[in-house]
Amino acid sequence: MQSIQFKRTQTAGKKPTPEQLQVGEIAIQMADHVIYTKDKNNAVVQVSVSPESHNALNTKVDNNKKTTDSTIAANKTEAANALATAKSELNNTITTKDTATNKRIDATNTTVSNLTQTVTANKTDADSKHTTLTNTVAANKSAIETTVANNKRDADNKISALTTTVNDNNTAINSRVDTTNTNVSNLTKTVTANKSDADSKISSLTSTVAANKSAIETTVANNKRDADTKITNLTNTVNSNHTAINNKVDQNKTSTDAAIAAANKRIDGIEGSNDALYIKKNTNTYHHGYLLTKTANYFDDAGARNLDYFGAFRPNNAEGWGNLILNIPHSGGKAHGRGFEFHYGSSSSQVKTYGFDKDGNKRFSYRMYHEGDKPTPDELGVYSKAAVDQMFIKNVKMSVPSGDATRGYFKIATATIPQNGRMVMLRIFGGNGYNVNSYDQVDFVEIVIRSGNNNPKGVSIAAYRRNALNVHQVFAVNTSGDNYDIYVNYGRYTDNVIVEYGKTSDVSLTVHDVPELTLVKPSVGVTDARVITMFNTENKAGTLMFDNNGQGTYDIISLNNSTDTNKKYLRKFRSKSAETIWHEVVEGSVYRLATGVTDTADQLKIDFNGVTVNRLFVKGNNAIRMERRDGQSNYIEFFDYRSGANRRQGYLGYGDGTTNTVQLVNELTEGNNSVRLDENGQVSLSTGKTKIVYSNGQYVAANSDAFRMIYGNYGAFWRNDGGKVYLLSTAENDKFGGWNGNRPFIYDLTTGKVTLGGDGNEGALVLERDSRAARFAGDIYVGKGMLTFDAGRLNSRDYFRFNHWGDSNNARDNILQLDDSKGAHFTTERTLATGAIKTKFFGDLEAAGQIRWGKGTATSTFNIRAWGADARKQVFECADESGWHWYTQRAGGPGTELIEFAINGTVKPKAIHTGGNITLNGADIEFKRTGNKHLWFRDPNGLELGLLYCDDAGVMRMRGEKQAETWKFGGKMIHLESGTVSGGGNGLIRGSVAGGSWASWRDRAAGILVDCQQSTDSAHNIWKATHQGKYHIAAMGVHVPSGTIGNATVRLHVHDANFDYNASGDFTAGRNGSFNDVYIRSDSRLKINKEELQDGALEKVNSLKVYTYDKVKSLSDDTVIKREVGIIAQDLEKVLPEAVGIQSTEDPEHPEAIKTISNSAVNALIIKAMQEMDAKFEAMSKELAETKAELAELKATK
Repeated sequence: MQSIQFKRTQTAGKKPTPEQLQVGEIAIQMADHVIYTKDKNNAVVQVSVSPESHNALNTKVDNNKKTTDSTIAANKTEAANALATAKSELNNTITTKDTATNKRIDATNTTVSNLTQTVTANKTDADSKHTTLTNTVAANKSAIETTVANNKRDADNKISALTTTVNDNNTAINSRVDTTNTNVSNLTKTVTANKSDADSKISSLTSTVAANKSAIETTVANNKRDADTKITNLTNTVNSNHTAINNKVDQNKTSTDAAIAAANKRIDGIEGSNDALYIKKNTNTYHHGYLLTKTANYFDDAGARNLDYFGAFRPNNAEGWGNLILNIPHSGGKAHGRGFEFHYGSSSSQVKTYGFDKDGNKRFSYRMYHEGDKPTPDELGVYSKAAVDQMFIKNVKMSVPSGDATRGYFKIATATIPQNGRMVMLRIFGGNGYNVNSYDQVDFVEIVIRSGNNNPKGVSIAAYRRNALNVHQVFAVNTSGDNYDIYVNYGRYTDNVIVEYGKTSDVSLTVHDVPELTLVKPSVGVTDARVITMFNTENKAGTLMFDNNGQGTYDIISLNNSTDTNKKYLRKFRSKSAETIWHEVVEGSVYRLATGVTDTADQLKIDFNGVTVNRLFVKGNNAIRMERRDGQSNYIEFFDYRSGANRRQGYLGYGDGTTNTVQLVNELTEGNNSVRLDENGQVSLSTGKTKIVYSNGQYVAANSDAFRMIYGNYGAFWRNDGGKVYLLSTAENDKFGGWNGNRPFIYDLTTGKVTLGGDGNEGALVLERDSRAARFAGDIYVGKGMLTFDAGRLNSRDYFRFNHWGDSNNARDNILQLDDSKGAHFTTERTLATGAIKTKFFGDLEAAGQIRWGKGTATSTFNIRAWGADARKQVFECADESGWHWYTQRAGGPGTELIEFAINGTVKPKAIHTGGNITLNGADIEFKRTGNKHLWFRDPNGLELGLLYCDDAGVMRMRGEKQAETWKFGGKMIHLESGTVSGGGNGLIRGSVAGGSWASWRDRAAGILVDCQQSTDSAHNIWKATHQGKYHIAAMGVHVPSGTIGNATVRLHVHDANFDYNASGDFTAGRNGSFNDVYIRSDSRLKINKEELQDGALEKVNSLKVYTYDKVKSLSDDTVIKREVGIIAQDLEKVLPEAVGIQSTEDPEHPEAIKTISNSAVNALIIKAMQEMDAKFEAMSKELAETKAELAELKATK
C-alpha cells in the first residue's frame, strides 16, 4: 500500500498547486484549518471543511431547525392552550357554581329536592354537552397535533436527509450547495412555484433545503391559520354557551338563593362545633387524620396545572418545569408562592426550589444539592484536583516524526501579553532522549517573557539553561497586537516533558498538551530569546564576567584556611582534547605554572629570588630593561649545570663597574672568543684557537674599497666606484697603497659586461650580458682541432661540431663536416686536382622557397613549393610555367584538422576507395565500417545543417536544424530523441488532412491511422502520455469485444481511472462528475405511451431507507472512493423498477451488471409523494371544517 505523505503550510488562504502534491498526499492548511489532496484527475481538491465553516453551517442548520421546531411547537402550544383555556373556563364555571350547591342540596330537606333535581338535571345536560364538546375538541386537537407532528417528523427527516446529502456530496458545502443537484432544483422550483408565498421566508440556507423548509413552513402556517380560525370559532361558540349557561344558572340562582341560605343555616346548625366532619368552603378546618390526594398530572388533565393551589403536580418537563413539583402558593394565589421541583430518570436526581414574584411570574429556580447530586467544581466556581494539577504544571508531548529532520520548532504556548511589564514564565523539564545515566538528557530550561512599555511595543525573552551540551532555541512570534506564539526547539526522542508555568495579571496563557510542530523557523514577527547559561558542577562551559564589579572588589577570592604546608591547586586547564594540561599552584611564597599530567614540569616560578622560566620570548619596545648604578656591572650571565657542571659559560654586557665596552664573551677551556664593541667605535673579533671567521651570509661594506688582501709583497683588493667593479693590485711592497695600471677584471654594473685582460681602455675579451656574445678584440686561433658546441644551449641535447679534415688517398683533399654524436649531418668538399665540389645532406631536406627542376627533355620547368597566406596558412603546390596542377593545404594552419586536396583538371579513376570504408562505384555509394555511418550537410563555412547516419544495429537517425533535433527510425517507430516541440502552431507531427462530412468519417483521411488487427481479443492504445522514468499519465485505447462492432469501446485511461465511451452511446466514469449544470432530455415529443403514476408514492418514499456508506471502485476492487449518503438501488427497484437500470463498468470482455439509479425518476417519485401529501393536507382541512361545523352545531343546541 502506498504510504500517505503529509505536508502543511501556515499561510492563510494558500492552496497547494498540482505540482506540489502527488496523488494521495495530504496537505494541511494550518491557518484555515482545512485539508487538501490531489485526486486522480490531477486536481487539488479540498476534502474537509474547516471547523469554523462546519460550525457556522451546523449553527445555520440548527437555527433553521430550531425556528421550524419552535414555529410548530408554538402553533401546537397555542392551539392546546386555547382549547385548554376554553375547557378550563367552562369547567371552572360549572364546577364552581354547581359543586357546592349540589353537595348542600343533598343535605337539605325534601323541600329543596325539586330545585336540586332541576339544577342537577341542568348540570347533567351541561356536562353531557360539555363532554361531547370536549371529546370533539380533544379529537380535533389530537388530529391537529398528529398532523403537525407527522409534518414535522417528515420535514425533519427530509431536512436531515437533504442536509446529509449536501454535506457529503459537496466538499465546499456553503459555496456549492445551490448547485448540488439539478433534479432536486427542478423539484424545488415546482414546490416554490406552488408555494409562492414562501419565497420571502427563504434565508441563506441551500436552495433545496430552503425550498422544502419554506413549503413545510407554509403548510404548517396554513394549518395554523385554519386551526386558529376553528379555535376562534370554537371559542366564540364556547363563550356563547358559557354566557347562556351563566344566564341560566343566574336565573336559577335568584330563586334558589333563599333556599340555599336556609339550607346553610340548617347545615351550620347541624355542624355545631364538631370540626373535620368534612371540609367546608371558606372555613378554617382542622383535621387530625391523614389527608391523601393524587398528584395532578398535566397530561391526564390539562386543567390540573393551576399553581394557585397547594399540591403535587406532574408537569413531566412541560413548560420549563421538571418531572415533579410540590407547589406552596401564597394566600393570595400563585404570586409570591414557593415550591420544590424534582427530576428523576434520565434527568438525574436533581432537586430545585423555585419562587414567583408579585405578578405570578417564575422569579427563580435554584438547585438544591444533596448526597446523590453533588455540585461539580465548575458549578461551584472552584478548581478540581485534576484541574489544579493541570493549572500550573502539565505533561506536554513533543515528538519529531521519522524522516530527514531530527529537530523541530514546537509551538508550546500561546499568550496574550499586554504592554507595561506583564510577564509569562515557563519551566520545561526534560531533554532529547531517554538513555540510562545520560544526565544531559535530564535537563530543564526556564523561560521568562516580559512586555515592554509600548515605546516601542514588544517583549523581552530570557531562557536560562543549566546544561550547555543541549541546544536551546526559544523565540516568540507576534501574531497580532499583544498575541504571541511561543516556540522552543527540541530534537527527536524528546516526547514527554513536564511544563510548569505562570503569569501575571491581565495575561492570558495557554500551554498546549501536544504543541504544533514546524520544521522551518518562522521569519515574520520573530523575537529571539537571550539564552543565558547557568554555571554549575555539570556545566562549566561559557565565560565568567565580572565587568560590573567595583574597582575595590576582588573578582575571585581563594584563601585556604588549612594549616598544612602542602601545595594549593588554583586552576587546571587546557585548550582542547589531548593537549597540554596546565596547573596553577601556590606553595607558601612560591607561585608556579606547571605542565604535565600533574604539576611536574615548571614553566614559570615566582619567588623571593626572582622569576624562573624555561624559555623567555619578548616582543615590542623596551621588552627587557636592565638599569645600571654607579660602580655596578651590567650583564647577562650564562651558566652550565649539565652533567653536574656548575660554571659560567659566558656573559653579555658590561663586565665590570667601570668599562663602557660591551662584550659577548664565550669562555672556553681552549681560549675565549669574543665580540667587542669599544667605546671608540671599533669592533673587534677574537677568533680563539682556529683563527677562522665563518659566515653563511653576506659581508657588507659601505666603503668603495673592500676586502683587501695584504699577504706577500703585494696588496690586492676589490673596488666599486659606483659604475664598475674592479679587481686591483698595488705596487710591490705597498700593500696598503693605491692601485697600479693593470686591469685584469672589470665588471660593468650598468650593462653587465665583463672585460678581461685589458688596461682599462680595451680588453682582450668582452662578455656581453644582453646578447650572450663573446667579442674578441683580436684574432681567434683554433689549433689542429675541432670547434664544438656543447649540448644544453636552449634545451639542446647533443653537441654540434665543425670538423675540418681530409682523405687525400681517396681524392678527398679538403672536407668540412658538420656532425654530432650520431654522425654527419652535412659535408662539403673539393678535389684539388679537378676543382670539383660535392655537397651531401644526410637526412630530410626542407626548402623555404621553390624546388625547381630544369626542363631536361620537356618544354617547361616544374617546381614544387610550400607557401601560405592569411586565408590559406599551409599550402603545398605543384606548378609549371603555365599554372598550378594540384595542391594540398591545411587552411587553418597548425593545430587544425581540416585538410583539402584540389586538382586543376579531371580525375579519372576506375574506382575510389576511401580507406576501404566508402566506395563510389557507378551509381552506388557504399559505407562500410564498424560504428556510425554518416552523411553530413553543411553550409559554405562548414557549419552543420543536417546529418543522416546509421549505427551497427541498422537504426537510422536524422539530425536537423543545426543539431536542434534528432529523429530516430528504429524499433518500428519514429522517435524524437532530442529537442522539444514548442509554440502554438507546432506539433510532433503536423500536416494537412482533407475534410468531409461527419457521416463520412470512415471515408475521410486521418491525421493518425492505427491498424488494429487484433481488436477482437486485445485492446489497442491509440495514444499514451508518459513521464519517462517516473510514471504513465494517461492513454486512449480501443477494443471490439468478440468482434461485434456494436460493442466497440473507446477507453480513456487517466492513471488508475477509466472513462468508457461505448458504441451504444453510453459514457461510464468510475467516480463523480462535476458540471456547471446537467440537463436531462425530457421533451414531451420524445415520450410516448405515457401513463400517469398511480397513488402510493408517499408510501413508497417512506419505505426507502437512507444509508451512509463507503463507495468502492468496482465489484472486483474494494478501494474506497469516498463516504456517501444515499439509497440502495435494490430497495428502489422493489417500489419503482423503472428508476433502476443496469450498467457495466468492468472489463468489456467480462462484464458484470451493476444497478444504477435515475435521479429523474427519483425526483418524479418525490414530486408525486408531495402531491399526495398535499392532498392529505386538503382532506385534513376539509375534515377540520366539518368538525368545526359539528362543533358549531353542538354549541348552538347547548
